[in-house]
Amino acid sequence: MEYDVIVVGAGNAGLCAAMSAKEHGAKVLVVEKAPYAGGDGRYSEGGLRFTYDGPEEIYELRGEVTEAEKESMVIYPSRYTRGDYYRDWMEVTRGRSDSELISVVINRSNEIVRWLRSLCVELDFMTSLAFKKGDKIYLPAGTPLHAKGAGEGLIKYELNAAEKKGIPILYNTKVIKLLTNEKNAVVGVRVKRKDGISELYSKAVILAAGGFQANVEMRTKYLGPEWALVKLRGSRYNTGEVLNAALEIGAQPYGHYSGCHCAPIDLNAPDYESKMESARYSYPFCVYVDQNGQRFLDEGEDFHPKSYVKVGRLIIEKAGGVAYQIFDSKVKELILPEYERYGSLVQANSIEELAEILGIPSKMLKETISRFNQAVKPGTFNPGILDGKSTEGIYPPKSNWALTIEDPPFIACPTTTGITFTMGGLRINKNAQVLDTEGEVIKGLYASGIIVGGLFYYTYAGGCGLMAGATFGYIAGANAALES
Repeated sequence: MEYDVIVVGAGNAGLCAAMSAKEHGAKVLVVEKAPYAGGDGRYSEGGLRFTYDGPEEIYELRGEVTEAEKESMVIYPSRYTRGDYYRDWMEVTRGRSDSELISVVINRSNEIVRWLRSLCVELDFMTSLAFKKGDKIYLPAGTPLHAKGAGEGLIKYELNAAEKKGIPILYNTKVIKLLTNEKNAVVGVRVKRKDGISELYSKAVILAAGGFQANVEMRTKYLGPEWALVKLRGSRYNTGEVLNAALEIGAQPYGHYSGCHCAPIDLNAPDYESKMESARYSYPFCVYVDQNGQRFLDEGEDFHPKSYVKVGRLIIEKAGGVAYQIFDSKVKELILPEYERYGSLVQANSIEELAEILGIPSKMLKETISRFNQAVKPGTFNPGILDGKSTEGIYPPKSNWALTIEDPPFIACPTTTGITFTMGGLRINKNAQVLDTEGEVIKGLYASGIIVGGLFYYTYAGGCGLMAGATFGYIAGANAALES
């Protein structure tokens, strides 16, 4: 079986790569380890972070926007420039992200979103991660749109587009080795299926098989022992074999191998492949305490799209894997509806009663809440901006949205950490070509998606992952189609 391009992985990055290669004239095959498509993207919110010039462009991309919707939706900031995007990306990764690679994503993000729209990917306002105040809905900064139907919707649209282009997908097909010639150029893959092992040949191979978050041994090795028993938000099939196969032929490891994308999720969420509804993103308006009733982070450091990965890490690394979001009734309308529809939300009329329900020391929780209340500085509370309404004299501080916890009923949600994907991967250049340990191109080998290293460090700005996967998927497909 001979192809021009073989794509490994049928998630967002892989499907974009396959469709791009097909559009550029290649005969394409996609192989997928799982019995279905989607990868980690299936379990995402489907958010796409891209540049835009104003609300009218957002309305155009979304389509069929009523005047009432325009009046109620707050798009903040109203323009999202390349400079904004670059600053937000570098800010959360402490300036470590590969400047050349992220600039490619940023500069082409608007173009790629429009390409997805041309493939009939429908977009909608990301109200699921917005918050409401009065009659206004504040959309997430930088990601006001997502695929209709979230991650499952995005994959559905992309699969439909791939099917229309006549791209075959082999499911239940695990890549166990990259095939190379005498010059170490990649010429195909060895795969394992239920009927045995076979070899598939091609002019180029695009790796889009995700990270290693579902591999307990690799998680423990790279992330640390506390990550061995973490709940898995992403695909159970992303176990790192394809990454290791590339390293075996001399590909260069790159990026934050001890870093990962994670999030605070409901304590009672499933152990793997949990729905987006299990995410607990209203923490900027809470007091977050550990199992001893003590605060352990700055809940109001930033809006949740730029801070939730850091919060997820702190829950497992500082709070022992379980922590509690405690809300005052004043902010009840700001709590995302998923809390009540799906999860373990509890209420009590006193802090003592709440502590008893949660099973944490009552005396310590009362002291924590009392110290916090005394530290809250006066000021104007505004959930739509970084309002600077903070605490003084306590550690950790709360930098924004600090309100006292004194008006019952008090509301709490037990949470834990859910891992979505890992951040260490392969080094590529701006053409999506995989580089070897000497920095030279490995002929015939490309990569996109989470298997690419150097994009994310420490934490993550929501919407960058799917955008990077789609962008480098498009680039990889276009360039791989030209291989001879």
